[in-house]
Amino acid sequence: MLCYNDYYMKGVVFVMYKPLNIDFEIPEDLQQTIDEFLHCVNYNNCSCEDCYRAEIQCALNWCKRERLLSDDQIELLRNYYQRGGIYGQTN
Repeated sequence: MLCYNDYYMKGVVFVMYKPLNIDFEIPEDLQQTIDEFLHCVNYNNCSCEDCYRAEIQCALNWCKRERLLSDDQIELLRNYYQRGGIYGQTN
């Protein structure tokens, strides 16, 4: 799936940092925050990357409190988007 944070170079789409490939639904607000974070890091013109990380943390805390996601799902998302797993991806 291609989204607005894709680079177009000679007709080839290049995305430096990709969304985590998950097999479960996440709340729309969390998805929007993740999309904004990815846009920020992919275009590298965002001075508030840490702000998006904080928003992701708040959204994940809300998901946990409201039991919208399991603890394992939340941990997976935290490791990827908050604890730097996105920067170590190999794909």
